Amino acid sequence: MATKIQKQCVGIDYSKNSNEVCFGHLTKELDVIYKVTASFPNNKKGFKALKISR
Repeated sequence: MATKIQKQCVGIDYSKNSNEVCFGHLTKELDVIYKVTASFPNNKKGFKALKISR
């Protein structure tokens, strides 16, 4: 049986040296599940990697 998703969220944290991203959701049972977390350098190469990873 598929899990019912109540809410979805995306978090992005930009800092001087890196970009952190997190994708998650909240289930009907109020469980928080993080589907993807990743870190990319805050430079041109990192932005390209972020764009490719979607």
